[in-house]
Amino acid sequence: MEIPLVGKFGEDIYPKGVEAALDEAVAQGVKHAVIRIKSGGGEVWAAQGIAEVLARFQGRITTHALIEQALSASIWVVFSCDTIDVVPGATLGAAVVYTRDKSTGA
Repeated sequence: MEIPLVGKFGEDIYPKGVEAALDEAVAQGVKHAVIRIKSGGGEVWAAQGIAEVLARFQGRITTHALIEQALSASIWVVFSCDTIDVVPGATLGAAVVYTRDKSTGA
């Protein structure tokens, strides 16, 4: 089964959508899901939520990241899949998340 993640995490791509697709795949006896990613990033909470969804399905379905573009927050999903393939000409980049230390304000 192919699950396309196209657009911006938190605007076009949501954890609930991925969870629904994987639920359906498992219900139909699908053993492999290709997570096709074409995203410049977006909201970290959405990408991290999808990573958590993928972790819950581990052992029930094998996930394969197919990268067309995976930048910024997309990395959470990429590295949560069982395998990673990058198409020719694709871009793959890292995410940087900043948090504030409540005790120092830094």
